[in-house]
Amino acid sequence: MRAAVLIILAIALTALVESSPGIGDTRRPAPYVNRLPPPKPRFRRSADPEPQGSVSATWQKNLDGPERRPSYNVDYQQKLFENKHGSISATGGAQKYPGQRWEPTVGLQGSFRFRRSPEPQPEPQGSVRATWQKNLSGPERRPSYNVDYQHKLFENKHGSISATGGAQKYPGQRWEPTVGIQGSFRFRRAAESESEEKIVQQN
Repeated sequence: MRAAVLIILAIALTALVESSPGIGDTRRPAPYVNRLPPPKPRFRRSADPEPQGSVSATWQKNLDGPERRPSYNVDYQQKLFENKHGSISATGGAQKYPGQRWEPTVGLQGSFRFRRSPEPQPEPQGSVRATWQKNLSGPERRPSYNVDYQHKLFENKHGSISATGGAQKYPGQRWEPTVGIQGSFRFRRAAESESEEKIVQQN
């Protein structure tokens, strides 16, 4: 009788050892519970990435004075400072005055934006812009000046189209009223990188 009891206990103990993980079989790894995976780089854009710069093309025509032919301007604008009220940009491109060739230019531009009435994220309705621009070559090296109001006709995340009205002073001439059209294409900042860790739990 005692032998039978010992045999039964031995069989039960053997079965218990074989069914328990990590006991009696060192080749099997312990189960993965609450183990942290290695950190992975995650890329995302911020909620409202700020534009770094833009390319603009402008057609402008004097409404008064001896010269009524239009002038043209194409330039790249790099923002030096920007906040919710406006911006200051450095510009570089080319301009064509009436009766002259295209000439390379550099300049500075400041703008003040008007915003819509109370909305969570109002879009700018229009802006007042002042520009100082100087030719780098050609017979006329004196700077030109422009002050105008820009009202956006169309805008999306890539750029905008605006109607302009104001006054411009060509070298050696008086201030003259102008109207025009401007289109711009904005470049946006690259994606931001961040590292995140997730805790994975397995039941």
